[in-house]
Amino acid sequence: GGRTDLVSFFMDRCNEDLRNELLLRRKDRKAQEADFRQAPVPERIERALRMRLEMVTPYVRSKRWHEGMALGVSSPSVAAVTAGQLDDMASIVSEAAGLSPGETYGVTGRAAIVSAYAAAELHLLTDESVGYEETWAFLHQRVRDLETMAGVASKGPAGLAFDSDT
Repeated sequence: GGRTDLVSFFMDRCNEDLRNELLLRRKDRKAQEADFRQAPVPERIERALRMRLEMVTPYVRSKRWHEGMALGVSSPSVAAVTAGQLDDMASIVSEAAGLSPGETYGVTGRAAIVSAYAAAELHLLTDESVGYEETWAFLHQRVRDLETMAGVASKGPAGLAFDSDT
């Protein structure tokens, strides 16, 4: 219905805004975060996920974002759309981090990125710290967890290839 369409539109818009912002930062050598391209892969992932999370903070402040999140999984068909949007977000983040689609991180890596994002988004709902500093620390730890998982997984067939220099 109308409310789920609105949430879906907002998520698509956030993904497009994230894609555009990350492209701008990659191309604009004079940008404040021009060092983004030289940062280690986990740091690039963390910065991109934070950018995306910051897009929902006005709705978190209004104490309404939990409703949007609930609407995103309100039926199997809506949940499938939401899952696709989260996968798109993970692909945007992965590409910005320098992980090419052909690398071994694939579906497993995108799922790990989505899980870090979703955990941080849930944390954000209850964060009353100044500037959401507790959420940013939580996100930092989740990305470190991804890095640890990638190190372990890279020894097997499902490596996330976070040590990529591309």
